[in-house]
Amino acid sequence: MEIVYPSHRDRDCTDKNPHLGDDYMDDLRPLLEENVRHGADKPRAGKANDVLALLEENARLRGLVVRLSSIIIKSIADQK
Repeated sequence: MEIVYPSHRDRDCTDKNPHLGDDYMDDLRPLLEENVRHGADKPRAGKANDVLALLEENARLRGLVVRLSSIIIKSIADQK
């Protein structure tokens, strides 16, 4: 099994904006924000905020995993 890491260019963009390049999030965000803006259904708007917050946190954590993986691989390579 091979682990594929984003290029340095992609990592730089990910550090600045963890959602950049996340197609699922890019597609979902406008729908969630529109639902929150209209406020047609207050409980649904609250759920949309929660979902949006979870998706943002998920993207941030995935970025941290990539960074941590890079540090670990570099550390292993330096030991050899």
